[in-house]
Amino acid sequence: MITEFLYIFNNKYTYSKLQPEKGVLTLSQEEIDSNSFHFLIKDWEFYEDALLTPTYFKNQTSLPNMKYVSIGDTESAYTSQTKNNIFIGTYRMKINFPEKEGFYALEMPQVYSAYELYINDKLYLKVGDIHNYKAQIQNRGAFFSASGETYITIAVKDASGIKAGITSPPTLGVPYAINIARILKVLISNFFMTMIFFGAIFSLFLALSSKSNYSYMFFFMCLTYAAYLNHPLLNLCFTMDGNFSYIFEHFCAYFVYLMVIMLQNRLCNLNKTVSSISEICGSVFCAISLVYGVFTPYLSAPLCTFFSNLCNVFEWLAAIYLVTIGTYAVFNDIKYGRIFLFGNICFAVSLFFNIIQPLYDSIYTDQSVEIGILAILGCLYFVYWASIADKYRRNMALDDERRLMERQINLYKENYVHITEQIEETRKLRHDMRQHFRVINDFANNRQFDKIAEYLEEYSSETNDTVPLFFCENLTLNALLHFYVSSSAKNSIDFKTSVSVPNGLPMSDIDLSILVGNLVENAMEACSKAPLKNRKIVLNCTADENKLILDLKNTFDGTVKKIGSKFLSFKKGMHGLGLESVNAVVDKYHGVMNVSNSNDMFTVSLVIFF
Repeated sequence: MITEFLYIFNNKYTYSKLQPEKGVLTLSQEEIDSNSFHFLIKDWEFYEDALLTPTYFKNQTSLPNMKYVSIGDTESAYTSQTKNNIFIGTYRMKINFPEKEGFYALEMPQVYSAYELYINDKLYLKVGDIHNYKAQIQNRGAFFSASGETYITIAVKDASGIKAGITSPPTLGVPYAINIARILKVLISNFFMTMIFFGAIFSLFLALSSKSNYSYMFFFMCLTYAAYLNHPLLNLCFTMDGNFSYIFEHFCAYFVYLMVIMLQNRLCNLNKTVSSISEICGSVFCAISLVYGVFTPYLSAPLCTFFSNLCNVFEWLAAIYLVTIGTYAVFNDIKYGRIFLFGNICFAVSLFFNIIQPLYDSIYTDQSVEIGILAILGCLYFVYWASIADKYRRNMALDDERRLMERQINLYKENYVHITEQIEETRKLRHDMRQHFRVINDFANNRQFDKIAEYLEEYSSETNDTVPLFFCENLTLNALLHFYVSSSAKNSIDFKTSVSVPNGLPMSDIDLSILVGNLVENAMEACSKAPLKNRKIVLNCTADENKLILDLKNTFDGTVKKIGSKFLSFKKGMHGLGLESVNAVVDKYHGVMNVSNSNDMFTVSLVIFF
């Protein structure tokens, strides 16, 4: 009763359209003219263990035992006491067409066996060989003219033990409707196949350029699933070996499961032991599915059932494992954990629906596993690209840091040149000072005091003001200040400093350079836009082993660029990156910073605690 309910409820071919009754389907001209099609599901005449032809039905008065069966209900159809891996049977149905002759089409879905299709007395389709057994599959269509009583006879033989008999119903209708349905089926399948294939190609490109194991795994996963989705097109265009098709289809599915598990193990940073066990189990089941497919024709029915159930167990274990991974990722705040969990739950639900309707396709869950795999691949695809974007952003941040370090090195080099020049100038001054003293001494001995004043005034006018060499004990900060004070002088900026910072601060030289360098540079930038007479920078900075206090004030032209509370730079393409870098350093050392402006004065105050 339950099985029958599930059959009626889930079967995708269950429509309100007319269905056969007791082996007979009667179609009116109105139904024909509507360009509709009918799935021939219910009440087929079925003759067990018999390969019959239309001629046999005409010539024999006594027929083998017959029962009425529904397509897909193989277990009810085949009850032979000598049942083994060989399925033999004949399906038959009478169609009452309108008396006016019309042109019709009958689509035969892929059947994992050999069969012969007769319409009345004529053999229309032959796939494989039911006499000298050869299993082949192909989605085929028969086009025929008919009127009045028309008999459809299908003789089926299957010795593969894979899918006995006809598991999906033939479709009857006008050629236009049948062809449209076939085209749409292929287009939808190939749309997803093409998208996944291009994803595979792009992943391969990234794998070759970046040498990323993730990219290689994603490439193989997408390529395998694209091949799996291409299966309907291959069955439509080519006659394929039934055993090979089955092996190919199932191995691709299990290989995709394995790749999904491997990717999520790595993206979720799972324990190596757990990851290794799950991947070994997945590899073993892939091998089992391959061996099972190859040797199925030679196995007994109990062994086929055992291996089939074993593969189903693997699917369920894979689903449970993936849901567990997703749950672990969510509770451990792993990035994209919720996305993993969503995709994994979709996959588990698809398996559930596939299990409760194993004999037929479902109207609500048609190709449910395929849909579940597409969902989990979509989630992985999103995480994959998001991870690439994160990596790109991290590389950009590293590049910014590298450029900053290069800038600091250049500052040190320039400062060294300045110091060297000043040392050399000082040496020359000391050398020349003796001559100046002799001249002044002669003037003094001769009481030519006016000459002394004149000489000193001339000497002072020829002597350029020099930037002090020493600002504080901290060598890094001293070098920075010497450079910026020198630059300020060239831009007519009055730069006042009061700095007391020792060496050996509990702060890296890089962080100190980022902090002071960015603040002073921003101050010089703003100050350079102020009128010449109003260009002023005042820096006060003190530090000890416990804290660093910095106060920087600079004049500006009164124009401020802000987004909300965020100050922006006037430099092209900078967008406040300097203050962002300063904020990062302050946060790193758990400090506080305040930025304000009033009238023509901009102020930055901060305290960093060590």
